Amino acid sequence: MGMRHKHRPKPALNRPSPASPSALVTTTAIAPPSVALTPPSVDSISPPPEAPPEPALKNASSRHDGWTAERQRRFCEVLAETGLVDRAAKSVGLSRESAYRLRRRDAGRAFALAWDAALLLARQLLIDEAFELAFEGSVDRIIRDGEVVGERRRRDPRVILEILERLGSRSALGTDPVQAVAQRFDEFLDCMEADAAQPVGASGRFMRDLAIDAPLATRETLSEASKLLSPMPCPSDDDSYD
Repeated sequence: MGMRHKHRPKPALNRPSPASPSALVTTTAIAPPSVALTPPSVDSISPPPEAPPEPALKNASSRHDGWTAERQRRFCEVLAETGLVDRAAKSVGLSRESAYRLRRRDAGRAFALAWDAALLLARQLLIDEAFELAFEGSVDRIIRDGEVVGERRRRDPRVILEILERLGSRSALGTDPVQAVAQRFDEFLDCMEADAAQPVGASGRFMRDLAIDAPLATRETLSEASKLLSPMPCPSDDDSYD
């Protein structure tokens, strides 16, 4: 008779029992504390410190007629380069009529003298153009049916000689003071600019110094010019700005 094996129950595995819903542990991320970013108000922003005001220039060259010391100098410089009053006036943003008005006033005597000296310097430009015209001649275009079909050079020595004769006349050479200023043009402009900013008699002293070293024939005229260039009052408030 065979042996019977007794059935032994298998040991139970220690498995974790499913937890009940109430036993579940949940993890919740902790949010950082919120910080409200509030832009600063306009009132809370302090403005940057203001720059200190620039010191006022002494002897400011402002004038009621617009002809400042700088404009007077620039006008004379352009006039010496071109010989054209209208162009010189436009270079300083003023009219030629206002330039002539300043020239006629007592306060514009130094300006008038520098004006004449500038034209004397510009005279050389006309002489150069006359010689160029003498050698090159003027060009006449030949036009047919509205089209340029050729050119022709024309020379007229009589016109050139007439121009040179006028430029060499005594009136074209100017007075003794004008010639003296033309020879030291930039120096006189410095004096004129100083007197235009504030009448200090710089132009008169300039002419007086020239008279001391001048030949006897021109000394008297230069001395008279120095007296005329004595300090003059600036134009009144009634002068117009053109």
